[in-house]
Amino acid sequence: MQLVLLDFSVFETMAQVLSFLGEALDFPPYYGRNLDALYDCLTDLSSPTRLLLRHAEAALGKELLPLLRRAVEANPHLSLKAVEE
Repeated sequence: MQLVLLDFSVFETMAQVLSFLGEALDFPPYYGRNLDALYDCLTDLSSPTRLLLRHAEAALGKELLPLLRRAVEANPHLSLKAVEE
Protein backbone atom coordinates (compact mmCIF):
# COMPACT_ATOMS: atom_id res chain seq x y z
CA MET A 1 0.00 0.00 0.00
CA GLN A 2 1.26 3.44 -0.90
CA LEU A 3 1.15 5.89 2.01
CA VAL A 4 1.28 9.63 1.40
CA LEU A 5 1.48 12.10 4.28
CA LEU A 6 -0.48 15.23 3.45
CA ASP A 7 0.44 17.77 6.15
CA PHE A 8 -1.64 20.85 5.50
CA SER A 9 0.48 22.96 7.87
CA VAL A 10 3.33 23.07 5.34
CA PHE A 11 1.31 24.43 2.41
CA GLU A 12 0.42 28.06 1.83
CA THR A 13 -1.58 27.68 -1.40
CA MET A 14 -3.81 25.14 -3.07
CA ALA A 15 -1.38 25.14 -6.00
CA GLN A 16 1.31 23.77 -3.66
CA VAL A 17 -1.01 21.01 -2.45
CA LEU A 18 -2.00 20.08 -6.00
CA SER A 19 1.63 19.95 -7.14
CA PHE A 20 2.66 17.91 -4.11
CA LEU A 21 -0.07 15.33 -4.68
CA GLY A 22 0.73 15.10 -8.38
CA GLU A 23 4.35 14.30 -7.60
CA ALA A 24 3.73 12.09 -4.55
CA LEU A 25 1.17 9.98 -6.37
CA ASP A 26 3.03 9.98 -9.67
CA PHE A 27 0.12 11.37 -11.66
CA PRO A 28 0.45 11.29 -15.44
CA PRO A 29 2.03 14.21 -17.34
CA TYR A 30 -1.39 15.48 -18.43
CA TYR A 31 -2.45 16.10 -14.79
CA GLY A 32 -3.79 19.65 -14.89
CA ARG A 33 -3.04 20.63 -11.29
CA ASN A 34 -6.59 21.77 -10.58
CA LEU A 35 -9.35 20.30 -8.43
CA ASP A 36 -11.15 18.56 -11.30
CA ALA A 37 -7.92 16.94 -12.47
CA LEU A 38 -7.07 15.92 -8.91
CA TYR A 39 -10.42 14.19 -8.52
CA ASP A 40 -10.04 12.43 -11.87
CA CYS A 41 -6.55 11.17 -11.04
CA LEU A 42 -7.51 10.07 -7.53
CA THR A 43 -10.45 8.09 -8.83
CA ASP A 44 -8.22 6.50 -11.48
CA LEU A 45 -5.72 5.09 -8.95
CA SER A 46 -5.61 1.32 -9.29
CA SER A 47 -3.28 0.35 -6.46
CA PRO A 48 -4.05 0.65 -2.74
CA THR A 49 -3.28 4.19 -1.62
CA ARG A 50 -3.83 5.82 1.76
CA LEU A 51 -3.61 9.55 2.29
CA LEU A 52 -2.51 10.33 5.83
CA LEU A 53 -3.97 13.71 6.74
CA ARG A 54 -2.28 15.96 9.27
CA HIS A 55 -3.68 19.37 10.26
CA ALA A 56 -6.77 18.83 8.11
CA GLU A 57 -8.46 21.53 10.18
CA ALA A 58 -6.28 24.13 8.41
CA ALA A 59 -8.04 26.24 5.79
CA LEU A 60 -6.63 24.26 2.85
CA GLY A 61 -7.54 20.99 4.52
CA LYS A 62 -11.11 22.11 5.09
CA GLU A 63 -11.33 23.20 1.47
CA LEU A 64 -9.93 19.96 0.06
CA LEU A 65 -11.45 17.39 2.43
CA PRO A 66 -14.88 17.17 0.71
CA LEU A 67 -13.20 16.38 -2.63
CA LEU A 68 -10.97 13.76 -1.01
CA ARG A 69 -13.97 12.11 0.63
CA ARG A 70 -15.85 11.98 -2.69
CA ALA A 71 -12.81 10.42 -4.34
CA VAL A 72 -12.64 7.77 -1.59
CA GLU A 73 -16.31 6.96 -2.13
CA ALA A 74 -15.69 6.55 -5.86
CA ASN A 75 -12.45 4.54 -5.64
CA PRO A 76 -12.13 1.47 -3.40
CA HIS A 77 -8.32 1.62 -3.75
CA LEU A 78 -8.15 5.00 -2.01
CA SER A 79 -8.49 5.70 1.71
CA LEU A 80 -7.97 8.56 4.15
CA LYS A 81 -6.69 8.50 7.70
CA ALA A 82 -6.17 11.38 10.10
CA VAL A 83 -2.84 11.24 11.91
CA GLU A 84 -1.40 13.11 14.86
CA GLU A 85 2.05 14.62 15.12
